[in-house]
Amino acid sequence: MLAALIIVKVPAIQAQGDVRAKSRAGAPGAAGARKESKPRATPEQRAEARTRWLTKLVNLTTDQQTKVKEINLSAATKQDENLKQAPGKERGQMRKQINQEREAQITGVLTDTQKTAWANYKAEMKRIAEERKAARKDANVKAKDARKKAAAGAKAATAGEAEPDPDPDSDENNED
Repeated sequence: MLAALIIVKVPAIQAQGDVRAKSRAGAPGAAGARKESKPRATPEQRAEARTRWLTKLVNLTTDQQTKVKEINLSAATKQDENLKQAPGKERGQMRKQINQEREAQITGVLTDTQKTAWANYKAEMKRIAEERKAARKDANVKAKDARKKAAAGAKAATAGEAEPDPDPDSDENNED
């Protein structure tokens, strides 16, 4: 009966694995996956999207939306112009400077309540980013420790020192 369960389960597991492989085929970092690049949105599209996002976040008035869209369009256009010409390391600095200028101009358009809501949102995003960074660091430390342990075990095995079985009565050792 156990053999019948294994025979029935194996094709189901294989089929499930095929579905997972297909679903990961286009995932970033998947083996053999190509990253299809979408055409970059135009400055106008990016300005519109940022304005819609900020409108939802802090409830901009119609007048504020118009002003914020102009600010966002100016920043997006400036980024496109400047970032094409800048070498790699300078791009990050230029992008940061443009974003700081954009945020300062937008802050001038917002009411005190809206400024508070925006500041709270940015603080929350910063907190989440720091938590993720700490989690990645913790995972990297654990992975490094596991690699060291595995390397030590492999070194011991090649030196002729067999690791003792932690549970000599386990099912793996019993062949009834």
